[in-house]
Amino acid sequence: MHRSAGSLVVRVMALALVGAACSAAPPATGTPTSEAATTAPSPSLPVGPSVGPTSEPEIVVRDGEPWFLSAWYLPGKRTKDLFLTRPDGTDSHPILADLPGEHLAAAWAPDGTRFAFTIRDAATPLGSIWTANADGSGASRLTDGGGACPDGIFHPSWSPDGSKLSVICYPDPGGKEGSVAIFDPATSAVTRLYTVSWPEHLDGRAEWSPDGASLAFTIYHWDPTDQFVDGSVVAVISATGGPVDRLTTFDMDMSTGNWSPDGQEIAIASNGVGMRHASNEPSNVYAIRPDGTGLRQITRSSVDGHMRIFAPAWTPDGRMLVAIGIASASGGTVTTVDDIRLAFVDPAGGEPDLLPSTIHGGTLRPTP
Repeated sequence: MHRSAGSLVVRVMALALVGAACSAAPPATGTPTSEAATTAPSPSLPVGPSVGPTSEPEIVVRDGEPWFLSAWYLPGKRTKDLFLTRPDGTDSHPILADLPGEHLAAAWAPDGTRFAFTIRDAATPLGSIWTANADGSGASRLTDGGGACPDGIFHPSWSPDGSKLSVICYPDPGGKEGSVAIFDPATSAVTRLYTVSWPEHLDGRAEWSPDGASLAFTIYHWDPTDQFVDGSVVAVISATGGPVDRLTTFDMDMSTGNWSPDGQEIAIASNGVGMRHASNEPSNVYAIRPDGTGLRQITRSSVDGHMRIFAPAWTPDGRMLVAIGIASASGGTVTTVDDIRLAFVDPAGGEPDLLPSTIHGGTLRPTP
């Protein structure tokens, strides 16, 4: 069975946004972590909004409108679909529901007219990259990774000019390698920039700097018993390849978000999605300069596993979105998160302002 760092998220947090349960075999990097769920949410977790009767008015997604794009569960399904929801929490509806397979890891194009996402289906069970228009129409496959990524391809992220996508490519059929790579839609070429081998592991997007010159990503580390992820570092590489700068250390257990609009800082989170075998620890948001200096803390309201703040992302207007995992009670050795919410945070330092409960994670559509 393919396995990755997110398998441990299920073990320690039982999140509906994380990976399938793992076996005792060495980790196979072909199954990404935080977006790779194949199990259904537990009864205590919210499920995606119900699909209304066909007689209800069609929801129109107009040019320039802000929408949140997220992966969540339709009632009765064990795999995720993509949803669009307005920032006020209304008009939440599934898209691409007739397209076979599980739909994950969606990322808006810079102009907001389309998005890229990953599908795992019968034809490409290890992942393929697709695109669709903003409303979910016109879906088409870009690549299954071909010979460059025989163990799967995941986590697309558009370059600022929209011409290329960074991806996480799994080149080892044995499942022990992961690469930061660039996919060129014009040529269908996959160019691997940097590869790690077990016990190191890649998962999550490689995020572009605003000038398109650099990529920030997270490297995870498996413990010697191969039972849990015991740390993670934030790293930066040139978009053309070359040396990798590791901005943090494994014992800091940081995971990356994205870049500030001016490119001066990278948003990161401590113990980002509960990768450790014990999850009753705080998880807050920080920022760091691309050269590894200037680490500063932004949020402080996570004090234990009861509320975990992670996945920070600057919006083009300079605000910051964070994901918040909320548990039913504090205390205990392992805290189970029952819901995932989104919130805005002041990047200068502040605490979360929760968005409506119908928005379960996701990214905000750019509206240039």
